[in-house]
Amino acid sequence: KSFSDQPGPCNIARAVKVEVEEFKQHLPLVQSLCNQGLRDRHWDQLSTIVGFQLKPDASTTLAKILEMHLEQYLDQFEVISESATKEFSLEKALSKMKGEWQDMEFSVVPYR
Repeated sequence: KSFSDQPGPCNIARAVKVEVEEFKQHLPLVQSLCNQGLRDRHWDQLSTIVGFQLKPDASTTLAKILEMHLEQYLDQFEVISESATKEFSLEKALSKMKGEWQDMEFSVVPYR
């Protein structure tokens, strides 16, 4: 449906579109920092890169992160985030294997 004959909704749609387009530039940073695989060791690495404590806590918001202007570190963040994703994947696979093998019993008989 078109809002061309209704200026109010058309203006709102344009304004929202502009805001979404502006926010899109922050998505790579948000994806890197909202990685569920990031552990304390990764946050320590990120903090070392920026020169201050970066680990999120209960008071951390997206707005606060964006106000830090961390985009300049994005390339380094992405490397750490990708590494964290791979490590997380391995941790999950290892945990699954441990669960599968936990109740497994082996019978050992003397050789010869």
